[in-house]
Amino acid sequence: MRVSSSFRRNVDVWFDAYRERRSLDMHIALLIDCENARPDAIGGILDELAGQGTINIRRAYGNWKKPMGWEPKLHPFAIQPIQQFAYTKGKNALDMCMTIDAMDLLYTERVDCFALVTSDCDFTPLVHKLLSKGKVVIGFGENNPPEPFVKACSVFIHTGRFTEP
Repeated sequence: MRVSSSFRRNVDVWFDAYRERRSLDMHIALLIDCENARPDAIGGILDELAGQGTINIRRAYGNWKKPMGWEPKLHPFAIQPIQQFAYTKGKNALDMCMTIDAMDLLYTERVDCFALVTSDCDFTPLVHKLLSKGKVVIGFGENNPPEPFVKACSVFIHTGRFTEP
């Protein structure tokens, strides 16, 4: 994983300030949009999150009948696959499934931080809702993610810096 030292310091300062306010280790829910994320970045993503708290929930959303490159990463990283078929071509069934799960977690589980791995701005309203409920939202995505999604997140981390070990 290659991350510049100034970038690393900025992220660490932000998380240190958050933990001071909360005075506890964060419980993190990791939700991955496998249609809009690179599988080779998962090691770097987990490394980033491991320093911030405990990743209690790890879910990857996709249509596992279509090859996406994620399947070999799920078991070694203890990520639960969530199957979502595309009911109609061009619709966002996967996005809806991930959003519904996030809302369910918001109200039924102890989650301090949501880590959303996607480069899809359709999740921007979800980020706003999670923030309004006092949650931290870390976005992870490619080098050219939609600006509204990036600005909505508490912190956005570009996964282009992450490479497989």
